[in-house]
Amino acid sequence: MGKVTGEVMICKSMDDIRNFKEGAVLVTTMTRPEFIPAMKKAIAIVTDEGGVT
Repeated sequence: MGKVTGEVMICKSMDDIRNFKEGAVLVTTMTRPEFIPAMKKAIAIVTDEGGVT
């Protein structure tokens, strides 16, 4: 739907989510409710699978 350019941050653990930077691209296997804080800061989200959120 669109294009963005930014730092990519791969999130696999809660530590990764806590250290997620505002304006970064969130890359993860699947979003889960605990990823919401990172999702709010992300300019884009890339996943391997769909998720609840």
